[in-house]
Amino acid sequence: MDRIFPSLEAIQLQVSQVPKPQIVPDHCLVRVHAAGINSSDVGGVLGYFPNSKLPRTPGRDFAGIVEDGPAEWVGKRVWGSLSGIYQDGVHAEYIQVPASQLGELPSNISPIQGASMGVPLVTAYLALFQTNPLQKGEKVLITGANGAVGLCAMQLARWKGAIPVGLVRSEEKRDFLKKFGFNSEPEGKDVICMSREDWQAQAKSYGPYDRILNGLGNIYFNFLLNDCLSDGGSFITYSALPGQREITVDLFQQYRRRLTFSGINTIHEASKWGFIFQELKEGFESETLKSLVVEEKYIFELEQASDAYRASKTINTSRVVLNLLQENQ
Repeated sequence: MDRIFPSLEAIQLQVSQVPKPQIVPDHCLVRVHAAGINSSDVGGVLGYFPNSKLPRTPGRDFAGIVEDGPAEWVGKRVWGSLSGIYQDGVHAEYIQVPASQLGELPSNISPIQGASMGVPLVTAYLALFQTNPLQKGEKVLITGANGAVGLCAMQLARWKGAIPVGLVRSEEKRDFLKKFGFNSEPEGKDVICMSREDWQAQAKSYGPYDRILNGLGNIYFNFLLNDCLSDGGSFITYSALPGQREITVDLFQQYRRRLTFSGINTIHEASKWGFIFQELKEGFESETLKSLVVEEKYIFELEQASDAYRASKTINTSRVVLNLLQENQ
């Protein structure tokens, strides 16, 4: 029977035995070594997405090794993503993946690390480079800079020679970004703490910004749009929670200022995933890009998936990953 869990506490995911996928042309059979848990995975089993039904295998991000498929892929360590919301996903020992959606896992990244980053990396990459690609020297204001998408966007922007400025909600989160080479000075201009009374004046003084990455929904929308975004700039939204989704836009000002509004939905960009993972390989192997934090206590076995799903919604300093191969530990 199809059903959706009514609350986070009610989630009870069961491990079942299913046949190993039979691959079709241009697909790879991947032995999953680790699989990440994203907010969208949790939202899928809680019924936040239309047509997302159970029973099915959830999960989007993975890392593993190709056991069968096109010869050029067999035996390679890989990472990637599947939609995992409207169809079976990656929280399984074996998955079938289009070869075009795979990337070769960077040599210095473990499966646990690789599985923690797929959706955040793709979201950040699409926001910065899909349309009107980010240029060297451009300024980017990034909300939620300590979150997974925000951290990826901060690093990608810096990697490509742009000037990222991140917004965070507390001094603790501001200090967290030091692990990634940001906020390196006492009054570093690359991270702004929103708990300070003068944060808006500070954000405005560092601008204007050529683009703004918004994960706050309509919170501070007018300030970000009217006081921070430059004329001809892009306002890009990648998240908007219930109750934070409605805005009012002055169309006269929008076209006079030549503003662009866009949204990022990674599920509809599957054809680009493999290219993105391959594109980022060099950045990680050169250590210009750093993997997201995965604390040991937030690595769960597949049989602990229900606890892992609940944990992923209650922490913000570590990613949550399912370990499907004992050797990963």
